[in-house]
Amino acid sequence: MSYPVSHSSIRSLLAGGAVFIALSGAAAAANMSFQQGMLPSESYEGSASAYIQSGNSSGKVVFLSLKGQFKGSLSLGSNGKDSNRRRVLLSFDLSDLPQGAVVDTATLTLYASNTDKNSADASVKIDLVEMTTGFDPQVATWDTYADSGNAAVLSSTTANPGTISKEDGTIVFSSSEALVAALNKALASESDTVNLMIKLPDSVEEGGVQVLFNLWSTYSAGNVSEWRPKLDIDYSVAK
Repeated sequence: MSYPVSHSSIRSLLAGGAVFIALSGAAAAANMSFQQGMLPSESYEGSASAYIQSGNSSGKVVFLSLKGQFKGSLSLGSNGKDSNRRRVLLSFDLSDLPQGAVVDTATLTLYASNTDKNSADASVKIDLVEMTTGFDPQVATWDTYADSGNAAVLSSTTANPGTISKEDGTIVFSSSEALVAALNKALASESDTVNLMIKLPDSVEEGGVQVLFNLWSTYSAGNVSEWRPKLDIDYSVAK
């Protein structure tokens, strides 16, 4: 059972508030940034809202992990800690974009801190995938939200867990045709909402479980809004 995201209520882990920046000399073009973090509750504990966890003794896929709120029966390995390994959901409400807006390019930036300077994984691949179903963060679990039925990868990037810090280290998903198409499809929908998930597509550090990255949002790091996930959109409006 899926849970649609309504236009009037942002149902997300990390949802959109917007900052409008006009581009000089281009009357029909502009940029909008979405970076207002939201979580279902203040029950999240620890220094970060989510973390990328490496290691998989069974050789299965490992995912971005989320503390606290999202609990389920999905198990991705056999070393005891794998039951905590889950993908992270992100959702952005795009309704602040003007009527008739068409997305031209878009990038997603995650602010992260390293927790494993001695990681054997000098380069970790991370995928951004579109969720084709809505979800309610109060009830969604990853035993009910698997890959089946979801769209292909929208963008991919790599990051080095040994060098990233939250102040200057970022994980950036570059613009792609697939990402732009997903955003324009969301704008054409009733909810104006794009639902995304982030995951590691390949098993890393099979010798044991380690936390590779901490990701930041509302109830972490002193609630620093500049460290929340940021969706930057360049768009145009027909004259």
